[in-house]
Amino acid sequence: MNANSIKPPASVSKIPAILGTGLNTEPLLTVEEVARYLRLQPGTVRGMARRGGLPVVKVGRRWRFKRSLIESWLRDNMKVQE
Repeated sequence: MNANSIKPPASVSKIPAILGTGLNTEPLLTVEEVARYLRLQPGTVRGMARRGGLPVVKVGRRWRFKRSLIESWLRDNMKVQE
């Protein structure tokens, strides 16, 4: 039996299909990177994420942010001063 004839388990064969959807193609930002981008303190970003004010995903014990979601959040929540 050669290496080409060994088939991975069915669960492994589904991984490329999931990765191809674009869900994992955008790099995730850290709290510090989002704070720098928004010109806020990291503690402010954490508080906003904790209260549900910022779109966030938990990766293990760490919070990560998609830049595109942060930009959408900015557009949707930006108040124009008159």
